[in-house]
Amino acid sequence: MSLAATLSLWPSRFPGRIATLMWLMLFWALAVGMVKWSIGLPVRTLVLMLALGWIALAFRLPWHWLFRDNPLLKVLLALGLWGFVLSLFQSAAVLDAAMVWLRWFLQPAMIFLFSILCCRIVGPRWVAGVFIGVILVSAAVAVLQGLEFGFAWGLTQTLENIQGLQRQAVMLAQRAAGEGFDDSFRARGISYSPIHLGYQAALVVAMIYLAKMHKPVLLPVANIIVWAVGVLLLCALVFSGTRSSLFGVILLLPLHMLCFSRYRVASITVVTLGILLAPALFFWASSVLDLRVLSISDSSFAARFPLALLGLKLFVDNPFGYGWLISANSLADGYWHDLYRIKNADAVVYLGIHNHLVSFLFTYGVPGALLGLWCLRECYRRYGLVLLVALAPYGFHALFHNDGIFLGGNYIWVLLGWVHYHYLTRPKAEARSQSTSQLSQFTALESEEKAPFAN
Repeated sequence: MSLAATLSLWPSRFPGRIATLMWLMLFWALAVGMVKWSIGLPVRTLVLMLALGWIALAFRLPWHWLFRDNPLLKVLLALGLWGFVLSLFQSAAVLDAAMVWLRWFLQPAMIFLFSILCCRIVGPRWVAGVFIGVILVSAAVAVLQGLEFGFAWGLTQTLENIQGLQRQAVMLAQRAAGEGFDDSFRARGISYSPIHLGYQAALVVAMIYLAKMHKPVLLPVANIIVWAVGVLLLCALVFSGTRSSLFGVILLLPLHMLCFSRYRVASITVVTLGILLAPALFFWASSVLDLRVLSISDSSFAARFPLALLGLKLFVDNPFGYGWLISANSLADGYWHDLYRIKNADAVVYLGIHNHLVSFLFTYGVPGALLGLWCLRECYRRYGLVLLVALAPYGFHALFHNDGIFLGGNYIWVLLGWVHYHYLTRPKAEARSQSTSQLSQFTALESEEKAPFAN
Protein backbone atom coordinates (compact mmCIF):
# COMPACT_ATOMS: atom_id res chain seq x y z
CA MET A 1 0.00 0.00 0.00
CA SER A 2 1.33 3.43 -0.90
CA LEU A 3 1.86 6.10 1.70
CA ALA A 4 -0.80 8.27 0.07
CA ALA A 5 -3.31 5.44 0.44
CA THR A 6 -2.28 4.81 4.03
CA LEU A 7 -2.62 8.45 4.90
CA SER A 8 -6.08 8.51 3.39
CA LEU A 9 -7.21 6.14 6.16
CA TRP A 10 -6.74 8.83 8.75
CA PRO A 11 -9.90 10.42 10.15
CA SER A 12 -10.35 14.01 9.02
CA ARG A 13 -13.19 15.04 11.32
CA PHE A 14 -13.76 18.76 11.31
CA PRO A 15 -13.42 19.29 15.09
CA GLY A 16 -10.15 17.36 15.09
CA ARG A 17 -8.78 19.50 12.29
CA ILE A 18 -9.75 22.71 14.08
CA ALA A 19 -8.12 21.53 17.31
CA THR A 20 -4.95 20.60 15.41
CA LEU A 21 -4.90 24.03 13.81
CA MET A 22 -5.20 25.63 17.25
CA TRP A 23 -2.23 23.60 18.50
CA LEU A 24 -0.25 24.65 15.44
CA MET A 25 -1.02 28.35 15.95
CA LEU A 26 -0.26 28.20 19.67
CA PHE A 27 3.07 26.48 19.14
CA TRP A 28 4.36 28.96 16.56
CA ALA A 29 3.13 31.96 18.52
CA LEU A 30 5.16 30.70 21.49
CA ALA A 31 8.15 29.58 19.40
CA VAL A 32 8.51 33.04 17.83
CA GLY A 33 7.19 35.50 20.41
CA MET A 34 7.84 33.66 23.69
CA VAL A 35 10.92 31.59 22.88
CA LYS A 36 12.54 32.09 26.31
CA TRP A 37 9.44 31.37 28.40
CA SER A 38 10.31 28.36 30.51
CA ILE A 39 8.70 26.30 33.28
CA GLY A 40 11.43 23.78 33.87
CA LEU A 41 11.30 23.08 30.14
CA PRO A 42 10.57 25.73 27.50
CA VAL A 43 6.80 26.25 27.32
CA ARG A 44 6.87 25.88 23.53
CA THR A 45 8.43 22.42 23.96
CA LEU A 46 5.77 21.38 26.45
CA VAL A 47 3.06 22.58 24.05
CA LEU A 48 4.71 20.65 21.24
CA MET A 49 4.76 17.46 23.32
CA LEU A 50 1.11 17.91 24.26
CA ALA A 51 0.17 18.57 20.64
CA LEU A 52 1.90 15.43 19.42
CA GLY A 53 0.31 13.42 22.21
CA TRP A 54 -3.12 14.78 21.34
CA ILE A 55 -2.68 13.95 17.65
CA ALA A 56 -1.53 10.42 18.54
CA LEU A 57 -4.70 9.90 20.60
CA ALA A 58 -7.13 11.63 18.26
CA PHE A 59 -5.99 10.15 14.94
CA ARG A 60 -4.96 6.75 13.62
CA LEU A 61 -1.33 7.28 12.64
CA PRO A 62 0.91 5.13 10.40
CA TRP A 63 4.03 6.08 12.35
CA HIS A 64 6.27 3.65 10.46
CA TRP A 65 5.65 5.52 7.22
CA LEU A 66 6.88 8.79 8.74
CA PHE A 67 10.29 7.26 9.39
CA ARG A 68 10.69 5.51 6.04
CA ASP A 69 12.88 7.12 3.38
CA ASN A 70 13.71 9.95 5.79
CA PRO A 71 17.40 10.96 5.70
CA LEU A 72 16.81 14.03 7.87
CA LEU A 73 15.78 12.00 10.88
CA LYS A 74 18.70 9.63 10.32
CA VAL A 75 21.15 12.55 10.36
CA LEU A 76 19.49 14.01 13.45
CA LEU A 77 19.89 10.67 15.22
CA ALA A 78 23.51 10.15 14.12
CA LEU A 79 24.66 13.72 14.85
CA GLY A 80 22.83 13.73 18.16
CA LEU A 81 24.57 10.52 19.21
CA TRP A 82 27.98 11.75 18.03
CA GLY A 83 27.58 15.13 19.73
CA PHE A 84 26.47 13.47 22.96
CA VAL A 85 29.47 11.11 22.97
CA LEU A 86 31.88 13.97 22.22
CA SER A 87 30.37 16.10 24.98
CA LEU A 88 30.72 13.33 27.54
CA PHE A 89 34.29 12.69 26.40
CA GLN A 90 35.20 16.38 26.85
CA SER A 91 33.13 16.86 30.00
CA ALA A 92 31.34 14.60 32.47
CA ALA A 93 28.30 16.91 32.65
CA VAL A 94 25.70 14.35 31.58
CA LEU A 95 22.71 16.51 32.50
CA ASP A 96 24.01 19.49 30.53
CA ALA A 97 24.65 17.31 27.48
CA ALA A 98 21.17 15.82 27.80
CA MET A 99 19.60 19.30 27.86
CA VAL A 100 21.47 20.30 24.70
CA TRP A 101 20.34 17.07 23.05
CA LEU A 102 16.76 17.90 23.99
CA ARG A 103 16.94 21.42 22.53
CA TRP A 104 19.03 20.70 19.44
CA PHE A 105 17.86 17.24 18.40
CA LEU A 106 14.72 15.97 20.10
CA GLN A 107 12.88 19.26 19.64
CA PRO A 108 13.77 19.58 15.90
CA ALA A 109 12.64 15.98 15.35
CA MET A 110 9.33 16.77 17.05
CA ILE A 111 8.87 19.96 15.01
CA PHE A 112 9.65 18.02 11.84
CA LEU A 113 7.14 15.25 12.58
CA PHE A 114 4.56 17.72 13.91
CA SER A 115 4.79 19.69 10.67
CA ILE A 116 4.29 16.54 8.55
CA LEU A 117 1.31 15.45 10.64
CA CYS A 118 -0.26 18.91 10.54
CA CYS A 119 0.19 18.98 6.76
CA ARG A 120 -1.90 15.82 6.53
CA ILE A 121 -4.57 16.88 9.03
CA VAL A 122 -5.10 20.56 8.20
CA GLY A 123 -3.20 20.78 4.90
CA PRO A 124 0.22 22.13 3.87
CA ARG A 125 -1.29 25.52 3.04
CA TRP A 126 -2.33 26.03 6.64
CA VAL A 127 1.03 24.86 7.98
CA ALA A 128 2.88 27.35 5.80
CA GLY A 129 0.24 30.04 6.32
CA VAL A 130 0.41 29.89 10.12
CA PHE A 131 4.22 30.01 10.20
CA ILE A 132 4.41 32.81 7.62
CA GLY A 133 1.62 34.72 9.36
CA VAL A 134 3.39 34.73 12.72
CA ILE A 135 6.66 35.87 11.11
CA LEU A 136 4.90 38.63 9.19
CA VAL A 137 3.40 39.91 12.44
CA SER A 138 6.91 40.06 13.89
CA ALA A 139 8.20 41.79 10.74
CA ALA A 140 5.39 44.36 10.87
CA VAL A 141 6.16 45.14 14.52
CA ALA A 142 9.86 45.48 13.60
CA VAL A 143 8.99 48.03 10.92
CA LEU A 144 6.93 50.01 13.43
CA GLN A 145 9.83 49.86 15.87
CA GLY A 146 12.14 51.14 13.16
CA LEU A 147 9.74 54.03 12.58
CA GLU A 148 9.93 54.78 16.34
CA PHE A 149 6.37 53.88 17.28
CA GLY A 150 6.50 53.52 21.04
CA PHE A 151 3.67 51.00 21.33
CA ALA A 152 5.62 48.54 19.13
CA TRP A 153 8.55 48.66 21.55
CA GLY A 154 6.06 48.42 24.41
CA LEU A 155 4.64 45.19 22.96
CA THR A 156 8.11 43.65 22.82
CA GLN A 157 8.82 44.78 26.37
CA THR A 158 5.56 43.24 27.59
CA LEU A 159 6.41 39.88 26.00
CA GLU A 160 9.89 39.99 27.54
CA ASN A 161 8.42 40.77 30.97
CA ILE A 162 6.08 37.77 30.72
CA GLN A 163 9.10 35.60 29.97
CA GLY A 164 11.03 37.11 32.87
CA LEU A 165 13.65 38.59 30.55
CA GLN A 166 15.70 41.64 31.36
CA ARG A 167 17.21 42.60 28.02
CA GLN A 168 20.33 44.33 29.36
CA ALA A 169 21.04 41.53 31.82
CA VAL A 170 20.57 38.97 29.06
CA MET A 171 22.96 40.82 26.78
CA LEU A 172 25.60 40.99 29.51
CA ALA A 173 25.17 37.29 30.24
CA GLN A 174 25.39 36.38 26.56
CA ARG A 175 28.50 38.51 26.14
CA ALA A 176 30.10 36.78 29.11
CA ALA A 177 29.14 33.40 27.65
CA GLY A 178 30.43 34.33 24.21
CA GLU A 179 27.08 34.33 22.44
CA GLY A 180 26.40 37.76 20.97
CA PHE A 181 26.67 41.51 20.58
CA ASP A 182 24.43 44.08 22.24
CA ASP A 183 21.49 44.42 19.86
CA SER A 184 18.94 45.90 22.26
CA PHE A 185 18.67 49.06 20.17
CA ARG A 186 17.79 47.22 16.95
CA ALA A 187 14.24 46.50 15.78
CA ARG A 188 13.33 42.85 16.26
CA GLY A 189 9.53 42.71 16.26
CA ILE A 190 8.18 40.05 18.59
CA SER A 191 11.13 37.79 17.78
CA TYR A 192 13.78 37.20 20.41
CA SER A 193 16.48 39.11 18.54
CA PRO A 194 17.20 40.67 15.12
CA ILE A 195 19.21 37.54 14.35
CA HIS A 196 16.21 35.30 15.00
CA LEU A 197 14.07 37.59 12.85
CA GLY A 198 16.65 37.22 10.08
CA TYR A 199 16.45 33.42 10.16
CA GLN A 200 12.66 33.55 10.21
CA ALA A 201 12.47 36.00 7.29
CA ALA A 202 14.84 33.83 5.24
CA LEU A 203 12.57 30.81 5.77
CA VAL A 204 9.47 32.76 4.73
CA VAL A 205 11.28 33.77 1.54
CA ALA A 206 12.24 30.12 0.97
CA MET A 207 8.66 28.91 1.39
CA ILE A 208 7.24 31.47 -1.02
CA TYR A 209 10.04 30.82 -3.51
CA LEU A 210 9.36 27.08 -3.45
CA ALA A 211 5.64 27.68 -3.95
CA LYS A 212 6.16 30.07 -6.88
CA MET A 213 8.81 27.97 -8.61
CA HIS A 214 6.41 25.13 -9.37
CA LYS A 215 2.72 24.33 -9.32
CA PRO A 216 1.34 25.91 -6.13
CA VAL A 217 0.19 22.66 -4.54
CA LEU A 218 1.67 23.59 -1.18
CA LEU A 219 0.98 27.31 -0.98
CA PRO A 220 -1.01 29.09 -3.70
CA VAL A 221 -0.15 32.76 -3.45
CA ALA A 222 -0.85 35.66 -5.81
CA ASN A 223 1.98 37.76 -7.20
CA ILE A 224 0.72 40.91 -5.51
CA ILE A 225 0.91 39.14 -2.14
CA VAL A 226 4.44 37.98 -2.92
CA TRP A 227 5.49 41.56 -3.62
CA ALA A 228 3.78 42.87 -0.49
CA VAL A 229 5.43 40.22 1.69
CA GLY A 230 8.80 40.88 0.06
CA VAL A 231 8.63 44.61 0.70
CA LEU A 232 7.56 44.09 4.32
CA LEU A 233 10.38 41.62 4.99
CA LEU A 234 13.03 43.79 3.33
CA CYS A 235 11.92 46.81 5.37
CA ALA A 236 12.00 44.74 8.55
CA LEU A 237 15.50 43.49 7.78
CA VAL A 238 16.73 47.02 7.06
CA PHE A 239 15.31 48.32 10.33
CA SER A 240 16.71 45.33 12.22
CA GLY A 241 20.17 46.15 10.90
CA THR A 242 20.88 42.53 10.01
CA ARG A 243 23.20 42.63 7.00
CA SER A 244 23.58 38.90 6.49
CA SER A 245 19.86 38.16 6.15
CA LEU A 246 19.24 41.16 3.87
CA PHE A 247 22.06 40.27 1.48
CA GLY A 248 21.15 36.59 1.74
CA VAL A 249 17.69 37.39 0.38
CA ILE A 250 19.24 39.49 -2.39
CA LEU A 251 21.58 36.58 -3.20
CA LEU A 252 18.57 34.46 -4.11
CA LEU A 253 18.03 36.39 -7.37
CA PRO A 254 21.41 35.66 -9.05
CA LEU A 255 21.31 32.06 -7.83
CA HIS A 256 17.90 31.61 -9.38
CA MET A 257 19.11 33.09 -12.65
CA LEU A 258 22.16 30.86 -12.76
CA CYS A 259 20.36 27.64 -11.83
CA PHE A 260 16.95 27.88 -13.45
CA SER A 261 16.88 30.52 -16.18
CA ARG A 262 16.32 29.32 -19.75
CA TYR A 263 18.64 32.02 -21.03
CA ARG A 264 21.95 30.80 -19.65
CA VAL A 265 24.30 33.17 -21.45
CA ALA A 266 22.21 36.24 -20.65
CA SER A 267 21.88 35.17 -17.01
CA ILE A 268 25.62 34.61 -16.62
CA THR A 269 26.30 37.99 -18.22
CA VAL A 270 23.86 39.82 -15.95
CA VAL A 271 25.15 38.10 -12.82
CA THR A 272 28.77 38.83 -13.77
CA LEU A 273 27.98 42.50 -14.33
CA GLY A 274 26.15 42.59 -11.03
CA ILE A 275 29.14 41.14 -9.20
CA LEU A 276 31.45 43.72 -10.80
CA LEU A 277 29.16 46.64 -10.03
CA ALA A 278 28.08 45.52 -6.55
CA PRO A 279 31.06 46.98 -4.61
CA ALA A 280 30.67 50.41 -6.24
CA LEU A 281 26.91 50.41 -5.65
CA PHE A 282 27.38 49.35 -2.06
CA PHE A 283 29.90 52.08 -1.21
CA TRP A 284 27.79 54.69 -3.01
CA ALA A 285 24.69 53.65 -1.06
CA SER A 286 26.61 53.61 2.22
CA SER A 287 27.79 57.17 1.60
CA VAL A 288 24.23 58.36 0.94
CA LEU A 289 22.27 56.36 3.53
CA ASP A 290 23.18 56.10 7.19
CA LEU A 291 22.05 52.52 7.74
CA ARG A 292 23.66 49.72 9.73
CA VAL A 293 23.04 47.25 6.90
CA LEU A 294 25.26 49.40 4.68
CA SER A 295 28.08 49.76 7.19
CA ILE A 296 31.14 47.52 7.52
CA SER A 297 33.07 49.67 9.96
CA ASP A 298 31.52 48.51 13.26
CA SER A 299 33.15 46.03 15.62
CA SER A 300 30.54 43.37 14.91
CA PHE A 301 31.61 43.11 11.27
CA ALA A 302 35.33 43.34 12.02
CA ALA A 303 35.20 40.54 14.60
CA ARG A 304 33.97 37.90 12.16
CA PHE A 305 37.38 37.11 10.67
CA PRO A 306 39.35 36.42 13.89
CA LEU A 307 36.41 34.48 15.32
CA ALA A 308 36.18 32.20 12.28
CA LEU A 309 39.97 31.86 12.12
CA LEU A 310 40.07 30.71 15.74
CA GLY A 311 37.36 28.14 15.02
CA LEU A 312 39.27 26.79 12.02
CA LYS A 313 42.51 26.54 13.99
CA LEU A 314 40.72 24.61 16.72
CA PHE A 315 39.17 22.31 14.13
CA VAL A 316 42.56 21.58 12.53
CA ASP A 317 44.04 20.77 15.94
CA ASN A 318 41.15 18.43 16.80
CA PRO A 319 39.35 17.24 13.65
CA PHE A 320 37.07 14.95 15.65
CA GLY A 321 35.20 17.88 17.22
CA TYR A 322 34.72 19.33 20.69
CA GLY A 323 31.06 18.56 21.38
CA TRP A 324 28.40 20.86 22.76
CA LEU A 325 29.79 21.90 26.13
CA ILE A 326 33.09 23.55 25.15
CA SER A 327 33.09 27.03 23.64
CA ALA A 328 35.82 28.31 21.35
CA ASN A 329 36.43 31.42 23.43
CA SER A 330 37.36 29.25 26.44
CA LEU A 331 40.28 27.90 24.37
CA ALA A 332 41.32 31.22 22.83
CA ASP A 333 44.27 31.84 25.16
CA GLY A 334 46.34 29.17 23.45
CA TYR A 335 45.94 30.89 20.06
CA TRP A 336 46.29 34.53 21.04
CA HIS A 337 49.82 34.70 19.65
CA ASP A 338 48.41 33.93 16.18
CA LEU A 339 45.50 36.35 16.38
CA TYR A 340 46.46 39.44 18.35
CA ARG A 341 47.59 41.43 15.31
CA ILE A 342 44.19 41.09 13.62
CA LYS A 343 41.76 43.96 13.97
CA ASN A 344 39.28 43.42 16.82
CA ALA A 345 41.01 40.18 17.77
CA ASP A 346 40.01 40.63 21.42
CA ALA A 347 36.51 39.45 20.41
CA VAL A 348 37.77 35.84 20.48
CA VAL A 349 38.01 36.04 24.27
CA TYR A 350 34.31 36.74 24.90
CA LEU A 351 32.39 35.83 21.72
CA GLY A 352 31.39 32.64 19.97
CA ILE A 353 32.62 31.71 16.51
CA HIS A 354 29.76 33.48 14.69
CA ASN A 355 29.99 31.32 11.61
CA HIS A 356 27.63 28.36 11.42
CA LEU A 357 29.83 26.35 9.07
CA VAL A 358 32.94 26.79 11.22
CA SER A 359 30.88 26.22 14.39
CA PHE A 360 29.59 22.98 12.89
CA LEU A 361 33.14 21.81 12.15
CA PHE A 362 34.30 22.89 15.61
CA THR A 363 31.43 21.02 17.28
CA TYR A 364 31.17 17.81 15.22
CA GLY A 365 34.51 17.60 13.39
CA VAL A 366 35.13 15.54 10.26
CA PRO A 367 32.55 12.82 11.13
CA GLY A 368 29.89 15.50 11.41
CA ALA A 369 31.00 17.09 8.14
CA LEU A 370 30.67 13.74 6.36
CA LEU A 371 27.16 13.31 7.77
CA GLY A 372 26.29 16.84 6.67
CA LEU A 373 27.50 16.22 3.12
CA TRP A 374 25.53 12.97 2.97
CA CYS A 375 22.44 14.86 4.16
CA LEU A 376 22.90 17.47 1.42
CA ARG A 377 23.21 14.76 -1.22
CA GLU A 378 20.11 12.95 -0.02
CA CYS A 379 18.09 16.18 0.14
CA TYR A 380 19.22 16.99 -3.40
CA ARG A 381 18.14 13.56 -4.62
CA ARG A 382 14.71 13.71 -2.98
CA TYR A 383 13.71 17.36 -3.02
CA GLY A 384 15.78 18.75 -5.88
CA LEU A 385 18.15 21.64 -6.40
CA VAL A 386 15.31 24.09 -5.93
CA LEU A 387 15.26 23.41 -2.17
CA LEU A 388 18.98 24.12 -1.82
CA VAL A 389 18.63 27.36 -3.78
CA ALA A 390 15.60 28.38 -1.71
CA LEU A 391 17.62 27.90 1.47
CA ALA A 392 20.54 30.03 0.22
CA PRO A 393 19.40 33.14 2.17
CA TYR A 394 19.15 31.05 5.33
CA GLY A 395 22.60 29.55 4.73
CA PHE A 396 24.20 32.91 3.97
CA HIS A 397 22.72 34.42 7.13
CA ALA A 398 24.02 31.47 9.14
CA LEU A 399 27.58 32.08 7.88
CA PHE A 400 27.71 35.12 10.18
CA HIS A 401 26.04 33.64 13.26
CA ASN A 402 26.23 30.64 15.56
CA ASP A 403 22.69 29.30 15.19
CA GLY A 404 21.65 27.14 12.29
CA ILE A 405 20.55 23.64 11.45
CA PHE A 406 21.92 21.03 13.92
CA LEU A 407 23.17 23.85 16.18
CA GLY A 408 19.95 25.10 17.73
CA GLY A 409 18.37 26.61 14.61
CA ASN A 410 15.02 24.89 14.97
CA TYR A 411 12.80 27.11 12.79
CA ILE A 412 14.05 25.44 9.60
CA TRP A 413 12.40 22.15 10.51
CA VAL A 414 8.90 23.38 9.71
CA LEU A 415 10.01 24.04 6.13
CA LEU A 416 11.76 20.67 5.89
CA GLY A 417 8.68 18.89 7.23
CA TRP A 418 6.48 20.84 4.81
CA VAL A 419 8.64 19.79 1.86
CA HIS A 420 9.03 16.21 3.06
CA TYR A 421 5.25 15.84 3.32
CA HIS A 422 4.95 16.70 -0.35
CA TYR A 423 7.68 14.18 -1.16
CA LEU A 424 5.85 11.46 0.79
CA THR A 425 2.47 12.11 -0.81
CA ARG A 426 3.51 12.86 -4.39
CA PRO A 427 1.62 10.93 -7.08
CA LYS A 428 3.04 7.59 -8.23
CA ALA A 429 3.71 8.91 -11.74
CA GLU A 430 5.72 11.75 -10.31
CA ALA A 431 7.66 9.37 -8.05
CA ARG A 432 8.55 7.15 -11.02
CA SER A 433 9.62 10.19 -13.00
CA GLN A 434 11.82 11.37 -10.15
CA SER A 435 13.45 7.98 -9.61
CA THR A 436 14.53 7.77 -13.24
CA SER A 437 15.63 11.38 -13.70
CA GLN A 438 19.30 12.31 -14.01
CA LEU A 439 21.12 14.56 -11.56
CA SER A 440 22.02 17.20 -14.13
CA GLN A 441 20.73 20.56 -12.92
CA PHE A 442 21.14 22.19 -16.31
CA THR A 443 18.94 19.75 -18.20
CA ALA A 444 16.41 18.36 -15.77
CA LEU A 445 15.08 21.73 -14.58
CA GLU A 446 14.46 23.48 -17.89
CA SER A 447 10.88 22.31 -18.35
CA GLU A 448 8.19 24.27 -16.57
CA GLU A 449 6.12 21.10 -16.39
CA LYS A 450 8.43 19.50 -13.84
CA ALA A 451 6.73 18.49 -10.62
CA PRO A 452 7.46 20.42 -7.37
CA PHE A 453 10.73 19.64 -5.60
CA ALA A 454 11.85 17.16 -8.24
CA ASN A 455 14.77 17.46 -10.60
